[in-house]
Amino acid sequence: MRNRMFTAIAVTGLGLALALATAQPSRATQGNTRTVTIEEKQASLPDDAGTAACGSDEDQQTGPNDCQPLPLTGLKWVLDPSSLGVSVPTNASITATFTDTTVSGYTSCNNYQATYEMDESGKFSVGRMAMTPRVCSSAISAVESDFLKRLFASTQLQTTSTALLLHGKGQILLRFARATSS
Repeated sequence: MRNRMFTAIAVTGLGLALALATAQPSRATQGNTRTVTIEEKQASLPDDAGTAACGSDEDQQTGPNDCQPLPLTGLKWVLDPSSLGVSVPTNASITATFTDTTVSGYTSCNNYQATYEMDESGKFSVGRMAMTPRVCSSAISAVESDFLKRLFASTQLQTTSTALLLHGKGQILLRFARATSS
């Protein structure tokens, strides 16, 4: 095996740790994690943490730009339901689309549009919001309410090569994936 450049990201309850180093990848796996030695320290990373898709021998389909963060604007994002603190009905889908100054989407019941501000470091805040006034089922209302609470509590925005993450209170509050074309 040859040395590769890896970006290791570990999300903990206290925040985000980032290490960039030349590492000798280990083929030893345990469950759904891969052990990688970085500068004499070991970290267990989930297989989907990005190391396999970002230049490892396992995926020769990727190119040098496959590890670049996705753009925020011009894409439709779909919320990962597991990032909410409530049970999400199977048919529920929450979306977000960003322009340079607004975020809009669907909460599984209502359409919304809000202004937002973000600086170069990713510091993020949502401003005024407008929504359609539809009445939803109690289950969908709970989903919508939790989503909006987390959206307004978000203080940091980050895009990765696979996701849009909204952070707040030292944790990921909302996780979106790029919507597939329909």
